[in-house]
Amino acid sequence: MRLCNSLFPEPQELPFWRHIPLNFALMDERTLAGLSQRARSGSERLQSAILPGSDCVVPNPDPDPDPFRCGWGYHWQSIVCEGSRYLPWLTEQIRGLGGRLRRVSPLTSLEQLSCPEVDLRDGDVDLVVNAAGLGSLELLPDPEVVPIRGQVVRVEAPWVKQAYFYEPYYIIPNRDTVVLGGTGQKGDFNLTVSAEDKRRILDGCCRLLPSLRRARVVADWVGLRPGRTSLRLELQREGVRQGAGSSGSPGGGGRVVPVVHNYGHGGAGLTLAWGCAGDVVRLIVEEGLME
Repeated sequence: MRLCNSLFPEPQELPFWRHIPLNFALMDERTLAGLSQRARSGSERLQSAILPGSDCVVPNPDPDPDPFRCGWGYHWQSIVCEGSRYLPWLTEQIRGLGGRLRRVSPLTSLEQLSCPEVDLRDGDVDLVVNAAGLGSLELLPDPEVVPIRGQVVRVEAPWVKQAYFYEPYYIIPNRDTVVLGGTGQKGDFNLTVSAEDKRRILDGCCRLLPSLRRARVVADWVGLRPGRTSLRLELQREGVRQGAGSSGSPGGGGRVVPVVHNYGHGGAGLTLAWGCAGDVVRLIVEEGLME
């Protein structure tokens, strides 16, 4: 559980989700003034404290630019969920409930679920849930799916205990490192770390929280968020032909089972996961496939 701070230069419309997290509150003028003053005084102290040749974010900084103007903001409490730790745990929960996990070569259509390589015997499957994310671009295909390239920097900064957001920058403490971001480049499939993006992220995050100038860079990371014009969560009754003899071709035998599509979450996958999963279950129950 972390305190999260969203900061803006000017007043904004209140977020529609403000009733959901714990202790949502607008920042008062004294809090905002304190954040701005801390940024300025912190920059001045760090300017003389960092030694040339160190492995910090900014080992030999030039004179600091003015910190971001924090004219308005709000804070709330929320859970920081690290996917690299959470997903392996979730996988074990599935296994513990009797789930079977199988890795196969990339599919080019849902009909390939009936190929011998996948080995789904006739009658094994009552329904398919398509949670292929960005893969739905080619799997279905769905032309509304688009990659949203994200690049972050992980630093060692154990003194950072709160999360900060100032579009497009964010600072989120994890268990062992602090995540600095970020980018949101639509339509970009490039998975190579960009030196220019890294420089801009570090510069922006250090302007927001100057103490990060003495943080040690641990790693760079690039990933593609599964974007879409809007999230797709719906049941398709005439979904996919399943069973021996279908071979991915129309009229190939077997039987047709429904598909629930659940993809297009953009950068909010972990945030929306449980709510969307609940909607998936509701659709399955309404179809009479589960009590």
